[in-house]
Amino acid sequence: ITVDKLADSVSDTYATKTYVLTGSGPTITSFVLNGTSLTVIEPSTNQQINITGTNFQSGVRVQAINTSSGAVTRAHTVTRNSTTSVHATFNIGTNGTYELQIINPNGANAVSSTNLEVSTGVTWSTGATLSSVTGNTALSGVTLTATSDSTVSYSETTSVLSGAGITLNSTTGALTGTPNPASTTTYTFTVRATDQESQTADREFSLTVNVYPTGGTVGTYSGYRSHTFTSSGTFVVPATISVDYIIVAGGGGGGSTTYERGGGGGGAGGVVTATSQSLSAGNYTVTVGAGGTRTRTANFIDVGSRGGNSSFNSQTATGGGLGNGRGATAQSSTDYSTSTSIDGGSGGGGAASSGDGGTTAGEGKSGEGYNGSAGRADINGSSSQCGGGGGGAGETPSQYAYNASGTGPGPGGDGIQNAYKTGSNIYYAGGGGGGYQSSTTQPSVGGDGGGGNGQAIGHNSTAGTDGLGGGGGGGKGIASDGGDGVVIIRYST
Repeated sequence: ITVDKLADSVSDTYATKTYVLTGSGPTITSFVLNGTSLTVIEPSTNQQINITGTNFQSGVRVQAINTSSGAVTRAHTVTRNSTTSVHATFNIGTNGTYELQIINPNGANAVSSTNLEVSTGVTWSTGATLSSVTGNTALSGVTLTATSDSTVSYSETTSVLSGAGITLNSTTGALTGTPNPASTTTYTFTVRATDQESQTADREFSLTVNVYPTGGTVGTYSGYRSHTFTSSGTFVVPATISVDYIIVAGGGGGGSTTYERGGGGGGAGGVVTATSQSLSAGNYTVTVGAGGTRTRTANFIDVGSRGGNSSFNSQTATGGGLGNGRGATAQSSTDYSTSTSIDGGSGGGGAASSGDGGTTAGEGKSGEGYNGSAGRADINGSSSQCGGGGGGAGETPSQYAYNASGTGPGPGGDGIQNAYKTGSNIYYAGGGGGGYQSSTTQPSVGGDGGGGNGQAIGHNSTAGTDGLGGGGGGGKGIASDGGDGVVIIRYST
């Protein structure tokens, strides 16, 4: 029987390896994927396998046999480099385990002792640049993800994360910890994803940890962080930063009298704003002025005190002027407010008067607020009298008086709008409404921005709003306190 005849008759039996020829047949010592130490190849991709062994003859053939189905896939390119080295290129479309068989032209063959794995490799799903995080805050939702046809594990090939206070979960790819660098820092590190077939994929990641200032109540909106101080504190800056801020002083207290007329509304706290202010690293004191209080005098008249100043970064907003009070009898000309007290960031309103004094209103400080309105005593033949409204940071109030045709009680002046806290405009520093002579429950409305309402005989006025620097409402009998100020600092993120 000739060798050629034997080859024709048994060419279809290689897959079952039912024959053995005598002589020096080939042997397979080892094989690897070209350029690596792996014995795993990707499906449906041209992959060169480098085979080492002995007795490789010219014309040698190489094929892979699926250990489950028996399906045979021949290498479509075979290069014999020597009797001990063969390179075979496969394109196998089905994942699975394969025996690697090498066959000499004389029919002698050998099967590798190590199986060839055809397996989908590791692919990263997570992009190289991770979302930035905030320092001194526990990491949440930062997970590295890679996929394969088997379970993937994760390991860092650099030595960066531990020094940053971050731990990589080898099973889930989650990053945990509380990084807290001294200033904003970008960490660059490499993670290797490995599947069960020892296929790997490395990716370099960058994670920026932002270190922001601290102090006050922190809020965020559309590219900004804001720090709101409603009481005095410290703004701590870790590194040079550009900020905008608004400083609002405390509103002045309202004035009142026991006589049937009314005291002036408290002036709003002064307002100072600044933009693009560079602050170097350090601690900055924030002072928030308290609202002015009403003080009971020996003649049973409530006279408010001026609001407290607020300050930050060497700039100060002046407290609102107090509402003007008046004497306990119609004949009294006593003014229970000094000019210094009724003046302020915004001026306090003047008291009602029937030709006996007390009409004076306070003046606002230029650039911080507006004047108050003087009291009125000449409406309807002096039968209707009204304390003036306190000035606001945005306007001087109109000089109204109760029962005046189409006007009503003396309102407070409106404040100003500012968006530094939330990104939406909010009114700050409205003046308090004035007290007036009437038995109605209709209030003398405080200005937009926390101004308290003034009231008539037998009704209580309302206080200015804390955190807005509004002036307290004036009244007959009882006046109200001014609202505390606020300091708001913001910067872009």
